[in-house]
Amino acid sequence: MPTFITFMKKFLQHFDNQELKTDLSTKIISPCTPSKQSGNANSQDAFMDCLRTQMLITTLEKLPKFSGQSKQNVSNWLQEIQQTMNLFKLIDTEKLLYISLCLEDYVQYWFYDNKHLMLTWAILTQKLLKIFFKECIK
Repeated sequence: MPTFITFMKKFLQHFDNQELKTDLSTKIISPCTPSKQSGNANSQDAFMDCLRTQMLITTLEKLPKFSGQSKQNVSNWLQEIQQTMNLFKLIDTEKLLYISLCLEDYVQYWFYDNKHLMLTWAILTQKLLKIFFKECIK
């Protein structure tokens, strides 16, 4: 998983020796013309992926954590988490990877103990609702 240090290294590598060009907005590049930047496409993609990951982690860490306490409403919490994950256009496997950042205490232990059963995001949300929705009604 990329860290902030990795992000900064990629950021500095990417912008280290580049010149500031003010006429880029008026320059037209023909599709047939080989571009110097085409070799940088992979590094730019890696940079953007790293930046996206850092933004996602920072955002998820700021959201309320679900611990399964009776005062927490799992349905409302899940809705907020899903909304954030959809905003970042995460696929189900990514959602399953990052959900642990949003859990704490008993629920986090429960998740790690049962992770092998959570093959899809839908299964995880169903199990969370089935187990913890009843507890928030009590």
